[in-house]
Amino acid sequence: MRKTSNNNYRLILLAGVVVLAMLTYGVRLYSLQIVHGDTFQKQAKTQYTESDGPQDDRGTISLVTKDGKQRTAAYQKSGYELAVNGQTIANPAQAYEKITSLISLNTSKKSFIARTASTSDPYIKIKKRLPESAGEKINNKQIPGVNAYPQKWRQYPLGSLAAHTIGFVGFNKSTDYPTGIYGVEKYYNDILSRSAGSFYTNLFARVFSQPTETTRQKPHGQDGDVNLTIEPDVQSFLEQQLQKTLDRWQGRQAMGVIIEPDTGAIKGLGVTPSFNPNEYEQVANQSVFTNPTVQSRFEMGSIVKALTMSAGIDAGMQTVLNQSLNTGAAFVADRLGRKQMRSYFRDWFSGKTGIDLPGEVKNNTDNLSEDRDLEFATASFGQGISMTPIKTVQALSSLANGGQMVRPHVTDSIDYRLGGRSTIVPQDGERVISQETADTVSKMLVTVVDDVLDGGDRERKRHSIAAKTGTAQISNAQGEYYEHRFNHTFFGYFPAYEPEYLVFLMIREPQGVRFASQTLTDPFMNITDFLINYYNIPPDR
Repeated sequence: MRKTSNNNYRLILLAGVVVLAMLTYGVRLYSLQIVHGDTFQKQAKTQYTESDGPQDDRGTISLVTKDGKQRTAAYQKSGYELAVNGQTIANPAQAYEKITSLISLNTSKKSFIARTASTSDPYIKIKKRLPESAGEKINNKQIPGVNAYPQKWRQYPLGSLAAHTIGFVGFNKSTDYPTGIYGVEKYYNDILSRSAGSFYTNLFARVFSQPTETTRQKPHGQDGDVNLTIEPDVQSFLEQQLQKTLDRWQGRQAMGVIIEPDTGAIKGLGVTPSFNPNEYEQVANQSVFTNPTVQSRFEMGSIVKALTMSAGIDAGMQTVLNQSLNTGAAFVADRLGRKQMRSYFRDWFSGKTGIDLPGEVKNNTDNLSEDRDLEFATASFGQGISMTPIKTVQALSSLANGGQMVRPHVTDSIDYRLGGRSTIVPQDGERVISQETADTVSKMLVTVVDDVLDGGDRERKRHSIAAKTGTAQISNAQGEYYEHRFNHTFFGYFPAYEPEYLVFLMIREPQGVRFASQTLTDPFMNITDFLINYYNIPPDR
């Protein structure tokens, strides 16, 4: 009996020792992680790695020049974040003076004191994105309660260039986890996010510092760097022309696409007004982040006549058309009949292009489901139906490439971190019109430039150019059209019979002018001349 009693006593004593040890360790752990976490966090950084992806590392995005060189458009930059521990800062006023003797702050002394005095917050963010040299100065100064912590952030060295294509990285509000929000950053987020397939982390640091974060993994090596088809000098010239056009005509928005019609490779995609992804948090109206070439629909106006004519020619109406775009598009629609016209337009505008950018919306050709002649007549000249600019570009490219719907894309290749490259290989798209039809319409569009546009003054003696303007009335919420509000469009390709590039331009609601030939002829011809010279395109005349 005594032996059993002694055993119970030993078990109780042992349990008490274990509990006491756990309590002691827990108190110490709490002290290290919470009370003095500010002091030990930097040291802990050298003992464990938080390989959670974007905030530590992320693949680069590059534009590719005409000679194949990469120009970095997005990368991870290393530096520091300045923070104050409200529990250990001794003299906020004195700390402010010491800090500002080393670096500049965008906060006043009064505001600094108000934020840091009489608070138990152990981590008060003061300034982000400090250069490495500045962060090291702060830490070497050893100001009580003040530390600079290693930080990485997304840097966009080209500023606003191609911002609507590149997008930017922001925070997922539900997880407080950095992720691609717009553009290529979003579309290829899984590729750009770094994850080595395994994570090295200090368990207790994870528990105390990020209690809501969950470890996420993806297959080893399926991340890398994204190289775009966007040519930086072409993109820059396009954006300059769009800005000049918008400034001159005081429009609401201007946009443009430059594409290789045979391959679908986009060399330039611009929207203005634009934004600087380095400063996206300062943008008041977040609608500027939306890419209207992919995420918005518009009635395109008379540029659709070129497609209507090609449908008529493809259906055997050459003699009726008499080789002229002057023939009424509504007349062609009537001769085609509802079934045939509906079939052609669905080939061009049903579904999405599948471009490698997020948020592409569907086109609206619902009017062609009606059995009313009026709907088909208005659709024949680009009213009553609405399309995204990128879908319009895809459809118009079928005139330039011999009749195929080639998928547009902004990605040239992906370089995987563990080796290997995946390159976009253009594939033949669905044929919507014959080669002969495309050639016939191209001849008609060349006549527009040589004989009609500015009375023939825009003809180029050494290069044939096929082009068409479009002016579309804007409808209100009730479906009625404003009398004096228009969107202008312009497209063209060159050399007309073996095109290298197709250019699409649009300006929304230009002021004091009615026709697209007045607003978009100059920028189109400027871009055309630039591309001919920049790529040294051989003459075809």
